Amino acid sequence: MLPQVSIDDAYNRLMTMEDTKNAKKEDVWIETQVSKDRNGLSSLARVKGNESITLLKFFKWNGEKFVESEE
Repeated sequence: MLPQVSIDDAYNRLMTMEDTKNAKKEDVWIETQVSKDRNGLSSLARVKGNESITLLKFFKWNGEKFVESEE
């Protein structure tokens, strides 16, 4: 039921950012966090050894499944 974001998508996004552009693909991971404020789920990317966190996508429940939201 949880939405999926691929490591490839996360890695490609991180390569466009100045502080993570030299990261190795094997050091990238994705985590999902519940956002009570926004009433949904956030998919986030992190890189080993780097404190930053990058929002990849945000999802809201539509009554049947999680759908990507622009909010």
